[in-house]
Amino acid sequence: MTGYGTAEIQAEGWRCLVEIRSVNQRFLDIRLKLPSGSQSQEKAYREKIKGFCRRGKVECLVKIEPLDGENRWSLDEERMSEVNRLIQLFEKTSKNPLNLQLRDLMQLDVVKNQGTDLDPEAGIELIERCLESALLEFKKMKSQEGEALCKDLNQRRSTCSKMVNELEKETKDLAKIHFEKLQQRALDLLNQVELQQPERLNQELALLCDRYDVSEELLRLRTHLTHLETLLKEPELGKKGEFMLQEINREVNTLSSKSNNAVISKIAVEFKNELEKMREQLLNLE
Repeated sequence: MTGYGTAEIQAEGWRCLVEIRSVNQRFLDIRLKLPSGSQSQEKAYREKIKGFCRRGKVECLVKIEPLDGENRWSLDEERMSEVNRLIQLFEKTSKNPLNLQLRDLMQLDVVKNQGTDLDPEAGIELIERCLESALLEFKKMKSQEGEALCKDLNQRRSTCSKMVNELEKETKDLAKIHFEKLQQRALDLLNQVELQQPERLNQELALLCDRYDVSEELLRLRTHLTHLETLLKEPELGKKGEFMLQEINREVNTLSSKSNNAVISKIAVEFKNELEKMREQLLNLE
């Protein structure tokens, strides 16, 4: 599911900011951006995040920096003088100018941040506290979305239940109607030929019309929808919900093919459309 959480904590002249967000994805993919010196804790942070989500693309950004005015950049003039001497020597020897940028000076320790001496243990503790707060907010947002998704799924399930009532109404006496039609056609044919065993014909017609009986499909549809209602109350729906939707879809297809009726076919198409929307929502639900 989609989710977002952020937290900021200030302590001992330092500010820690954690921002975590997720989007829907079938598998769990965690991407961390950590400040320098914190990579040793990456595995621990990943495990903590896994406790709050089972799937999705999760991005977590962690920043830790000195508060304004507390720690500033400075120039090491003695080292700069030595570097400058080396630059002049290089240019004189190679007869080519050497263009240095700020990042080059930082790598040479000419420009330094006076606040880089944050105690490692204090930094780890600060990040963990901030990460925990961000994850709680992240979980809250995901919970709200989960409730909204479940509400939508229940509404669609209720719509499907009403459609079952419509199907039951439309298929009432359907087998009897088909029997009467086939019987009339048979009688029209019998007026042209003589049948030695007319009672056998009625038996065959009855067996044929039994194929139009959809009472079993309607019963299974009601049972599956009731089961789905129970599943929606469980914390982990996942594959159980997807399987149940497949079973419901199968029953709708069978009922539609048996009925051979335009009105019933229309209801079946609407029914399957609702099922597809439910399936898409299930993919978003953890």
